[in-house]
Amino acid sequence: MTTINKKLRSDGQKQAVQNTQTSLQLLPLIMNNIPQAVFWKDRDLVYLGCNQAFADDAGFSSSEEVIGKTDFDMPWKDQAELYRADDRRVLENGESKLNYEEPQTTPAGATIWLRTSKIPVYENDQVVAILGMYEDITAYKKIQEVSESEKQRFQTILETVRVPTIISRLSDGIVLYANQAIAQVSQVKLEKLVGFKTGNFYANPEDQDKIRSALRQYGHIDDFEVQFRRTDGSLYWALLSSRMVSYEGENCVLSSYVDITERKQAEEALRESEARYSAVVTQAKDGVVIIQDNILQFVNDAMGDMLGYPASELVNTPIINYIAPESRELIVNRIKARLAGQEVPALYEAKLLRKDGMLIDAELSAGVIEYRGKPADVGMIRDVTERKHAEKVSEALHEFSEKQSSVFAELARSERLYTGDIQAAFAEVTEAAARTLNIQRSSIWYYNEDRTEIRCMDLFEQGKGHSEGIVLSKADFPSYFKALEDEKVIAAENAHTDPATHEFSASYLTPLGINSMLDAPIRLRGRVIGVICNEHVGPFHQWTTEEKNFAGTIVDFITVAVETQERKQAEVAVHESEERFRRFTEATGEGLVFHEQGKIIDANPAGLAMFGLKESSDFIGRNLLEFVLPEFRQLIVDKMQLEDVPSYEVKCIRADGAIFPVETSTRTYQTGERIIRATSIRDITERKQAETELQQEKVLSDAIINGLPGVFYLFDTQGKMFRWNKQYEQMMGFTPEEAATTNAIDAFADEDKERVMTAIQRVFVEKQATVEANFLTKDGRRIPHYLTGQVLQIGDQVYLAGTGIDITERKRLEDQVQEAFERRGLQVQLSTQVSQSIATAPSLEELYPRVVTQVKEQFGYYHTQILRYDAAQEAVVLVTGYGEVGTKMLAAGHRLPMGEGLIGTAAGTGETVLRSVLENDPDWHPNPLLPETKGEIAVPIKLGDTILGVLDVQSSVAGALDADDQLLLEGLCGQIATAIEGTRLRQEMAERLEEISRLYRAMSHEGWQTYREKAEIPSSFMFDQGGLRPVKDSGLAEELFASIPLTVPGGEVIGSLGVADDPQRPITSEDQAFLQQVSEQVALALESARLFEQTEQQRGELNEALVIAKLANWEYDVNRDRFIFNDHFYSIFHTTV
Repeated sequence: MTTINKKLRSDGQKQAVQNTQTSLQLLPLIMNNIPQAVFWKDRDLVYLGCNQAFADDAGFSSSEEVIGKTDFDMPWKDQAELYRADDRRVLENGESKLNYEEPQTTPAGATIWLRTSKIPVYENDQVVAILGMYEDITAYKKIQEVSESEKQRFQTILETVRVPTIISRLSDGIVLYANQAIAQVSQVKLEKLVGFKTGNFYANPEDQDKIRSALRQYGHIDDFEVQFRRTDGSLYWALLSSRMVSYEGENCVLSSYVDITERKQAEEALRESEARYSAVVTQAKDGVVIIQDNILQFVNDAMGDMLGYPASELVNTPIINYIAPESRELIVNRIKARLAGQEVPALYEAKLLRKDGMLIDAELSAGVIEYRGKPADVGMIRDVTERKHAEKVSEALHEFSEKQSSVFAELARSERLYTGDIQAAFAEVTEAAARTLNIQRSSIWYYNEDRTEIRCMDLFEQGKGHSEGIVLSKADFPSYFKALEDEKVIAAENAHTDPATHEFSASYLTPLGINSMLDAPIRLRGRVIGVICNEHVGPFHQWTTEEKNFAGTIVDFITVAVETQERKQAEVAVHESEERFRRFTEATGEGLVFHEQGKIIDANPAGLAMFGLKESSDFIGRNLLEFVLPEFRQLIVDKMQLEDVPSYEVKCIRADGAIFPVETSTRTYQTGERIIRATSIRDITERKQAETELQQEKVLSDAIINGLPGVFYLFDTQGKMFRWNKQYEQMMGFTPEEAATTNAIDAFADEDKERVMTAIQRVFVEKQATVEANFLTKDGRRIPHYLTGQVLQIGDQVYLAGTGIDITERKRLEDQVQEAFERRGLQVQLSTQVSQSIATAPSLEELYPRVVTQVKEQFGYYHTQILRYDAAQEAVVLVTGYGEVGTKMLAAGHRLPMGEGLIGTAAGTGETVLRSVLENDPDWHPNPLLPETKGEIAVPIKLGDTILGVLDVQSSVAGALDADDQLLLEGLCGQIATAIEGTRLRQEMAERLEEISRLYRAMSHEGWQTYREKAEIPSSFMFDQGGLRPVKDSGLAEELFASIPLTVPGGEVIGSLGVADDPQRPITSEDQAFLQQVSEQVALALESARLFEQTEQQRGELNEALVIAKLANWEYDVNRDRFIFNDHFYSIFHTTV
């Protein structure tokens, strides 16, 4: 849709235009920012219009093709009667039909499913039309049928294609799936991409916010240019497309993109080229002129400076005025011959005449172009006075040195200096300088743009050839850089000590063996642009006057090469400029007509087409007024009296007689004595048609705005409301007058105003933003909304257009999820505390009460009890119950048979039984001691497949117990089973160890008692300097200072270790600890010795018994029930039968 002419004058007209502009621009804004297809029909059910999405669905290229058709003309003609029946009900009842599903046949013959809404459109309280909108839900239906194999096929396809593709969660941007292509481009390993945050890809985080906002608003985004960052920090451009999808049960974003880095680089290069093109002529250092009929039609500033005139003063003056008398015939004849098509030299020299009367030598390069419809001579003119002077110097030097003269002659004749190839020219100059001065090194250096350093453009070294690239900084060599500006030639016999070159000594001269330097600054138009540096390796060299003159003179050849390069570049630029101007006039869609005193002299193709003409000959030569409607001709005549005419409107006549409105403006310029007017003409037929349709479109835009889901509003930078929909009024409880007078920010709750103001500021700065906030309604209700805003500019006025979606239900779900998370966290924390507590129980008798108490008190259940499985009774028997009730139930022998009731069922099946609500539950056995029980969960305590018992938990609130409690208690029961088994094993082990200890003590006591009775050893021993000897107890009594018991394993005390008193060295606590260790080792050694001795004795007795057994045989007579012994047996035991 076109915009309204901004040039209307009166205030009333401006206000009307602004209002209609707003209505008109709101419509495409809304139409282009909703994902639904939209259409509207009249009462005869004929289509009046639609948006592009609807036209695409119907198989039309534009919405205009739909106008005037009915449903019988559409691909869905089989459903036409169904659709029209719905339409008639809406029109007849005046009531909307919203969000219903219906099938539709596509242009390809396929059937899709739609979610449709239809609303009546009123005008003067009468239903005049029907507005409908729908969205394609076919994909949604198909998603419900997708199997896991299809998901694998989907991923296989994504892996097969080479387009970088990624699936991320919408809420937090976490990557759930990525293919190999995106791993390669982003330089992130594929296995690390899953779990990666997509925000890490964006070079500009605000781009991700824009994309998310668009996805939430439209569900998709296509061909969005965004810059990404790789893991190494490098940046690249991509063309991104994203879609909202459901993946693994979550709202996700499917994104793919194409790397467009090279395209962006090409676009940047093109912009730079355009900038250079626009500046080349005006900034060219050489003079540029266009000559027609020996009159200067165009002159650039450089040409004006060359001749000493302002460029504007030279335009439309004869060229001959600025040519020296001796060159006038040459230049005029060559211009004439060139325009006649004869071959003449394109490059030649002549003398020009400056304003101050001085003659200058000029080099002219010329060609023929078409300018303003006529042949013209375009010339590039360079002031070569300095070059001429250089040539004269070269001739003078020839007299002094044949060698130098020969070099200058060679350089003067060299084609490389005049081709524009600056590098080839530099190479020839450095070679000539090195050869002539008989030096090892000659180089040419250029200043950078800010003149802070010089860069080597060409270095010639005898025997090595050419190189480049070295850079010298002004900050490092300030004296040298100053000398370049001040001196004509820097002749340093000793470069290490010369004031201008001594700074090079350590870093440059010494490593290269350079001792003498002869440098000459390169000046162009009075400014130093570089230097030629001649360096002598070997003994110090005293430069002669001829050598100094040579160094200063050879610079002129460098200047010639530089000027030639610049001239060649300017020539190319001028040619390109003329060609682009020609292409512009041919390619522009706006008509351009050139006329002189009302007579048409030229027109571009768009101008011819606008008036219905094919050939310029049908247009040129005719009076411009022939093509203007008579009532506007006097206005045209009046406007021609002005030099420049701003835009105004008239009506014109085409060749076929058709009348059409145009907007036109005129600029005047002078060519010699001729006054030429260039008039631009724009056909505004569509705009005029649009103005007549404004009111109709406003009615339609109101219907669409009011048909949008959620609220819509439009306000200016001061918060003044300009537009809103009915949903906004109804939600806030406002009348239209109240809505109009309420500032936008005052519609929000106080706690959200600051955040909303920040978001509004972001919209006006960044063009769009989103925020969540609570509307505060007239009756005090707070209604949370997700708000999206973007800038809308209408004329000079900037507005914020926003939409809001009610997120009350989403907030409620978020609160539920948060509450569940917090509850689960508390349960895990308490579960850990309970687990740690029961794990430290020393016995089963203490374990069971501890479990019951911890579970009841930590989790706040009504009642908790543990029942143990008794295999003998084939029942679960109460072990411990909480509090007084538990004590009474234990005393009553509370038990439940396996498989009976909730508890018996859990024990019998090994599965948890959860009953959140027990009322009327047939399996529940109520207990009179627990009258408040409303819910119960019985969890089996299992070790592997073995049932140890049941943990039973009861709640006094119906519905309070849920799957979270089941998960918590099942985990706890696993730990309880482990604790029960561990405690049982510890008790059993302790009992066995105690029994073994008792047996060992008894055996040790009996063994030592027997040993003392049979062994003939002293009761005490003494060790001193005389060695070890037995003593009597009475002899030691007074000498003992300390006595440590000798205790063997098992606790039997078999003696003591005594230490004699030594007054010179009292026994310390460390000595006491040492003696304790010694006594334990001595006791252990004595016990080992006793056991060994008794073992040896028993072995001897056993051996003797074995000998006897071998000699004395016997057998048992079963019939007589007695033993029969041989004779040897009787002899051994000295007995008889």
